[in-house]
Amino acid sequence: MTEPCHDLAHLAHVEMLTDRFDESLDFFTRVYGLKLSAIEGDSAYLRAWDDYEFHSLKLTKSDTTGVGHVAYRAAS
Repeated sequence: MTEPCHDLAHLAHVEMLTDRFDESLDFFTRVYGLKLSAIEGDSAYLRAWDDYEFHSLKLTKSDTTGVGHVAYRAAS
């Protein structure tokens, strides 16, 4: 019997919490080169050029900084 494969294929997306939303959005779009997919409520959805997913980074306004969510794609 073979063991199941639990390899991670790649990072799917990350939600970053920021207390400087406008500055963070400017950095990731103007300096880092990500494209804005949408803004909904207190969050901006960003993706890299030629990325096939809707977003790879979600910026969310917050009173503190940190990581709100991380998602991975698995090979199986």
